[in-house]
Amino acid sequence: MSPIALYVFLLTLLGLLQYAACSSCMRYGVDYYGADITNFVASTFSECENVCKAVRSCKSITYRTSDRRCFLKYRRGGDHGPTQSGGNLISSNMDCNNKVDQTCAKVGVDYGGADLGHRTAHSLSQCEQFCRDTERCQSLTFRDSDNSCWLKYRKSGARGPTHITGLVSLNMDCPTGSVRHPSCAHYNTDFGGADLTNLQTSRNNVGMCEGFCREEPACVSFTYRDSDGQCWLKNRQYGQRGPSYMVGLTSMNMNCSK
Repeated sequence: MSPIALYVFLLTLLGLLQYAACSSCMRYGVDYYGADITNFVASTFSECENVCKAVRSCKSITYRTSDRRCFLKYRRGGDHGPTQSGGNLISSNMDCNNKVDQTCAKVGVDYGGADLGHRTAHSLSQCEQFCRDTERCQSLTFRDSDNSCWLKYRKSGARGPTHITGLVSLNMDCPTGSVRHPSCAHYNTDFGGADLTNLQTSRNNVGMCEGFCREEPACVSFTYRDSDGQCWLKNRQYGQRGPSYMVGLTSMNMNCSK
């Protein structure tokens, strides 16, 4: 291949990569409402996008194809996150997160409070994408029966996890399911009282209960029952009454150095 041909090939490849990166951030039929810097008429979506890239404070755009109106935004996802809208809207973050990770999804769990608002999502995956597209979103709760999606500005919501059938909740940043410090576990021990909530988790998986506690900012210890997967999150080390002998229970402080 001649130097000129190689140069043309590399330019073409670079253009295709740039187009792929931009198109992967485009959300069709979605509005990034609020957080507006300004709006103006742009002949194309690309022109709207290029103006945003030239404005230092611009992090996202919504483009309305019906009248070619371009809205520049100072937050990723607008002020309260994406919402389903008419087919004449296209929204995009300048720097987007297309990660998909539902390994920490909590079935039958609500993350109450700290809402950025309610919206409709076709699936848990779309609700997750809405959250990752939203600058302030740290967690979500999704209800499959009516496609309700609540984005949250705090990890595990404002009140932490509670058991509600039909809901699925997810933190955007979550730990693995394995026990982080197995030497800290107190076997056949109950930390009585000081319960934040009790949750149904998997049997024979104390690491899942520990993961619930690590995700909840107010949780400092937990007790887990292996036989049925019951998990009690606690707001005090060793619970309210301190450790007591109880066959089949495993308890653990998050900071076992104390």
